[in-house]
Amino acid sequence: MVDSAPTGRLQAILDELGRVGAPAGRGCEDGEPAAADRDGGGASGGKVSVAQIMESVGRSSFAALLLVPSLVVVSPLSGIPGVPTVAAAIIILICLQYLSGARSLWLPGRIQRITVRRSLLCRALAGLRPLARAADRVVRPRMTFLFTRTTFTLIAIVSCCLAALMPPMEVLPLTSSITAFLIAVLALAALARDGTLAILAIGLIFAALALGGSLLWPIG
Repeated sequence: MVDSAPTGRLQAILDELGRVGAPAGRGCEDGEPAAADRDGGGASGGKVSVAQIMESVGRSSFAALLLVPSLVVVSPLSGIPGVPTVAAAIIILICLQYLSGARSLWLPGRIQRITVRRSLLCRALAGLRPLARAADRVVRPRMTFLFTRTTFTLIAIVSCCLAALMPPMEVLPLTSSITAFLIAVLALAALARDGTLAILAIGLIFAALALGGSLLWPIG
């Protein structure tokens, strides 16, 4: 996998995800998912697989691959039992393969074959749209000198460690989504080469760890 070059906007990534499994490149805003759910039509009977979702952003861009599963857990899809755990497994695999120098992402067939209804995917993407619009207004290449190979290696290590916390957090509402949000901010910073956002992400991670530590091990 490669260190991603500065790319387009978060809304463009959501648009690509919205076209996964849709006929003739139609997206979630074209009304196709609802129709597919009613009559069982559409690609894969109105369902999309993990393999299709990951292919939509390519299998060689580390930051983009890292962003997609983390956004899934930030979205309302995180309420489906097992979704945070599967997303965490994907994030860990992405990070480990990046650290090992893999040229493209490999996922076990069992994970690739997991499916979700397009209607649920589209509702999740709709829930992320306000966040994407806000991010696109402020995220841009800044302090790009911070993004070296070492930086991407550290992002992979930190993201892997955070993802490992997500499965046990699934029993507590919102906690896995908060962890996934931190990974998503890191991934977006890497994708856009936004050093300011990367520094903010690191600050948020330290704050979250400090808060979690104070709750688990209260002083006195």
